[in-house]
Amino acid sequence: MKAVVLCAGLGTRLGNLTKAVPKPMLPLNREPLLAYMLHYLTKFHIREIAVNLHFFPEQIMDYFKDGYSHGVHLHYSHEEKLLGTAGALVKLAPWLAGEDEFLVLYGDILTDQDISLLIDKHRKGRNFATLLLHKRKKSNSIVKMDDSGRITCFKERPSEGKRRYLLKDNGDVWVNSGMQVLSKRALDYIVKVGAFDLPRDVYCRVVESEQISGVPLTGYRTAIDSPHRYHEAEQAIKRGDYKFSSNSHPSEIVPTGREFNGAGRPTPSGSSGPTPVKYAALFSTENLTGKTGQARTYTENKKMKHFTDYATRLHSVLQGHNWEDVRKLAEALHIAWQKENQVFLCGNGGSAANAIHLANDLIYGVSKGNGHGLRVHALPANQSMVTCLANDISYEDIFSYQLGVLGGPGDILIAFSGSGNSPNVVKAIQKAKELDMKTFAFLGYSGGESIGQVDVAIHFPIDDMQIAEDCQQIVGHMIMQWLAENRYSVRRKE
Repeated sequence: MKAVVLCAGLGTRLGNLTKAVPKPMLPLNREPLLAYMLHYLTKFHIREIAVNLHFFPEQIMDYFKDGYSHGVHLHYSHEEKLLGTAGALVKLAPWLAGEDEFLVLYGDILTDQDISLLIDKHRKGRNFATLLLHKRKKSNSIVKMDDSGRITCFKERPSEGKRRYLLKDNGDVWVNSGMQVLSKRALDYIVKVGAFDLPRDVYCRVVESEQISGVPLTGYRTAIDSPHRYHEAEQAIKRGDYKFSSNSHPSEIVPTGREFNGAGRPTPSGSSGPTPVKYAALFSTENLTGKTGQARTYTENKKMKHFTDYATRLHSVLQGHNWEDVRKLAEALHIAWQKENQVFLCGNGGSAANAIHLANDLIYGVSKGNGHGLRVHALPANQSMVTCLANDISYEDIFSYQLGVLGGPGDILIAFSGSGNSPNVVKAIQKAKELDMKTFAFLGYSGGESIGQVDVAIHFPIDDMQIAEDCQQIVGHMIMQWLAENRYSVRRKE
């Protein structure tokens, strides 16, 4: 049997946890959620698995690759725009061709439910679809089934009046658990009508004309769709409520030397030097326990979540970055060092502090043992100059005016800006271009106006000013260390 795991959602209800990480890559005790699901499927001899992708797809593909190391064969279906839970199956129809039945799971589900119960029910009834159901007081969907297990009513987001009517007889009310076995005729119907959403466009429409059965949940199950439930899932694994997390942990099928870092990539054993994955080890849930090793109380863990969330987002942004732009800046600085060209740095607020800090590293830090640093000017550092220009001309000119006096062809400007839209930074870039200088910028968010004007943009696309500024500092230190290692190829002109 083949399985489809729906992983394309944005995970917006998880807030900051999924700003830079797709939901399937959220770490649960140092393994991504999707690893648990793949291991779970192998327990039922399901190894041909398709995964639909949309949000940060490269993180999932880079980590799992073809699935071989996890005991499965993965087929990826990338969606340029979200196709919905049914639309994903339309795109996967060629891959599912020839299958009499297949399994579909929502990608945010952690469960140890016995899948064979659904398969047996499905085959015995020759069902159109067979759904896993659980009881819940409040839900967007209402499902009712008779004593034989046939679903007699399926309503998605009913009006309040309709909801009261459906609940008036106090009968059993169930909700969809996010796992279903679908038949070939179900797939044919989905493709024919071009369905988008499984519950709304399929189950609600055919429940009276087709045989759709329900199987009550008998195992552990949670949907990781909020920070609170994410935390609950972590605790459930530690307590052993999820039965596949003890002697049969997903890490058993990950080759030795690979460790999940929370950012969608394995960390090779024996790697040297500082890397972003160190943040994951530092803030792993295992390290956020009391002195006795006992798990903290819920309140204590909730307080710590801010720090683990922040660390996860930071190293995820770094791990997902293409370092070619940083290499270009490092090499340009090395050439400027050799030719004794000047380097100018500018920025506002925290970015100004980072510019001044990097200036110190480039003047002094790289010169230890050589006595010759780069010729660097941090334009925000001269407060008398900055306040004079801001008062007499305008704040927009505090950097461009200094460049006009000091800069020249072959020199370098490095702009620091979280948004990329600071008028004085944009104006400095424009002035540098007029002077035939090489221009670089450290940018966050969308990159703003600056991203299209500089020669090379070192862009970290995250909507978080503090993390954007953290990246400035970290990359600055990376470059400083690289230059220091190559300083002996630079000789001061006599």
